[in-house]
Amino acid sequence: MPRRAAAALVAVLVVSAALAGCGSDGPTTTPVSAAAPAVPNHHCGTLPGPGATFSILTGSVGCTEARRVFSDLFAGRGTAEKFPSTGKLDTRVDGWLCGGGAGGFGCSNHGHLIAAGA
Repeated sequence: MPRRAAAALVAVLVVSAALAGCGSDGPTTTPVSAAAPAVPNHHCGTLPGPGATFSILTGSVGCTEARRVFSDLFAGRGTAEKFPSTGKLDTRVDGWLCGGGAGGFGCSNHGHLIAAGA
């Protein structure tokens, strides 16, 4: 798997875990493969970001929207949100919940995912 795809996958997994409510009181009744959204795999070019140039990936979301969300995120627009159960800090930008991790960023909005990998 190419490095940028691996970084994007890690970012998506980080965001997915945060949004899935990992601290829930019981096991899920739906198999993970059925509940997990598709991994973004459509390349939408690159954008300069914090300390690197990032490849923008999307699935069912248009490239224009994905690039706008990451442009706004990288420019510092958005509102920080801290999750009381985990202490994790993410950013809400343009209606998307975004987080960063191992070489990339991932954002989720109503089951849609976009990613930016270094």
